[in-house]
Amino acid sequence: MSIKKKIFGLSHTDRMFRNLDVSSDDIKKKEHLMQIVKSLIKGYNFALEAKNGVQLVNRIENELNDHQKGFAFEGTGMYFALMDLIFPKKYSRLRKFTEQEGISHDFIITVGAGFAIARVPWGLKRMQTYVSKLDPLMAWCLPDGYGFHQGIFYPKQYIEECKEAPKLIPDYFRCVFDSGIGRSMWWVKAANPIQIKKAIDRFPVDRQAELWGGIGVASTYAGGISKNELLQLWEISGDFRADFLSGIPSAATMRQRGKNPSLWTDEACLLLLGRSSKDVSDIVHEIIEDRDGKLKTDQEKLEKGYTEVRKELKLIFEEHTSKIPGIIIN
Repeated sequence: MSIKKKIFGLSHTDRMFRNLDVSSDDIKKKEHLMQIVKSLIKGYNFALEAKNGVQLVNRIENELNDHQKGFAFEGTGMYFALMDLIFPKKYSRLRKFTEQEGISHDFIITVGAGFAIARVPWGLKRMQTYVSKLDPLMAWCLPDGYGFHQGIFYPKQYIEECKEAPKLIPDYFRCVFDSGIGRSMWWVKAANPIQIKKAIDRFPVDRQAELWGGIGVASTYAGGISKNELLQLWEISGDFRADFLSGIPSAATMRQRGKNPSLWTDEACLLLLGRSSKDVSDIVHEIIEDRDGKLKTDQEKLEKGYTEVRKELKLIFEEHTSKIPGIIIN
């Protein structure tokens, strides 16, 4: 074993992951969720071992199935950001990978970088500086990944006690942090709609919209539930139904860009939005391109990009908050 791998390598038996508990009596669902965590670890280790970006991408494409590939790319983001923070260079390894070999998975790779912000002791203090090195319309993925990390590894503080984002996270990123907390509930509450609803209800009302948005992303991208459970989420999201639905397009976009389709993503788009994953993804791309043109400065894109895209998606799919398209999926 190389010194680098000995120091920086990860295993699902490491202390970081050993305390992660998906509490569920549903063995199949638990295995599904834990396999995703293992895929993230694989991606991280593949990045550590790879000689170059081409080799890394090829290994992920060849060794993981379509559903798991995105999570492996998320792990690569953690590795590249970790190296950026510990051994900084003039350029960002993370941005280089997301703009070159990993461009098709750029969003989820950047989400994974949020893990590094959480794991490196000085990561949070340097987050703003690090964000400035990234594409401003993608940088919001970083606090999302950070929020996910805090929720999944520190559920008592961040889910049970509803702890807020650290003060070092600027106001315009705090909503995205909450989206990450919402996604983490998919694991902490074992994709159980009723338990998720109870957890979200404990939060202040002004934070619940983003939490439901995160559930929309996780239920569609990670999946692992039946169509009836998906419909149950639609039902119990109540006043935040538009927020829940607005998370689905993010999942569809990441899978379409990465060419790694998943049955759960396709079913959610058809059942709840009445459109194919491709059509939903195309809508997101159009909105992002529009905002990229209208928001003139990088700071405007940082501060307004995420919220304006979310707002537009809520308006587009508003009609599905009162009725389900009713498409029958065989």
